[in-house]
Order: sequence, then structure tokens, then C-alpha cells
Amino acid sequence: MDDFDSKKIDELLPAFRHRATENDLTGDWPAADWSDLTSIGAMRWIGPRDVGGADRSAMEVHLGYEAIASGSVSTALILSQRDSAVSMIYDAVDLAHRGRLLAQLMDGDIFATVGIAQLTTSRRRGNAAVKATRRPGGWRLNGVIPWATGAKAADYIITGGVTEDHQQLLVVLPTTLPGVKIDEPMH
Repeated sequence: MDDFDSKKIDELLPAFRHRATENDLTGDWPAADWSDLTSIGAMRWIGPRDVGGADRSAMEVHLGYEAIASGSVSTALILSQRDSAVSMIYDAVDLAHRGRLLAQLMDGDIFATVGIAQLTTSRRRGNAAVKATRRPGGWRLNGVIPWATGAKAADYIITGGVTEDHQQLLVVLPTTLPGVKIDEPMH
């Protein structure tokens, strides 16, 4: 089901509430919640129709987050961060690459999140938390991304670094690349 349907969300809420405390205490990925959200088409809410999305309005999406949060705030946060990643990929990634990523995201086959706090708030008065250096064929990021919701489960993190000339570079970072290390989440 690709359409926003508050009745479908309401049917999921008792299960979300039942699992929320345990998921929050253990820090485990809310796999059952994610499966439930995928089954009602929530992975498609934010996506435009040209990539298989349902093209829901901002109000519908926010009402969906609010409803989900009434069962599990963590699950709603994870979905909102994933949706931010989807929007950034749609808006910034070239057509040749975004189609495959967005199709997999719309189907719920992969998970992406954002980790850009270091560009906006972290270390504002010190050195850049993540430096981006041009290399043959692309860029190298070096540093620490201080926060990325659901990073342990992510296939991709939308993140960035600061170049030598103080420009900000956004990248779609595959978490399987050599040198990418994701620490255990905070409890």
C-alpha cells in the first residue's frame, strides 16, 4: 500500500508501544517496526512519484510521524532521518546514481540516514570535525561524524566534510567502504 492511511498506522500502534521500551533499553534496531512501516508503504511517503514514491504532502508526512511517535518516538525519529536522506539523495545526487538508490529505499531494501551535525553545529569554533580532501577520482573524508541516527543499520549515510577552502561537501557514504567505522550507539 503506497497511500497514506491513518487507520493502517493506528493498527500498528499497539505493537509499536509494546516494543518501544525494550528497543529503547537494548538499543536494538526496531526491525519489526521497520517491517510494519514498510508493509503500509511508509517508505514511499516522502518519495516523488518519478522514483516510485507516493508523493505525500509535507502535512501528511508530519501527521504520519506524529502518529508513529505516539507508539514509538525512536521509530518516528529513525523514519524522519531516513526520509531526510531520501530527500537529499533526490535533490543532490545525479540522475544516473539516484535512481537505483531511491528504488531500493522506496522498497525498504536498504536504509540510509543523515549525519551532518558536524557541518552545522559541532565544533563551530574549532577545526572541522570531518575534512574533505580531493583525491584522484573523488574525495576522501577524514574525521568523526558525531551523530547519525541508526548508523549501525545504515547502508548509506548522507554526510559531509569541509574542504581546504572552507566549502561544505555533501556525500552519499556507503558504510561498507574501507576505513568507515561505526561505533556502538549510545545507550
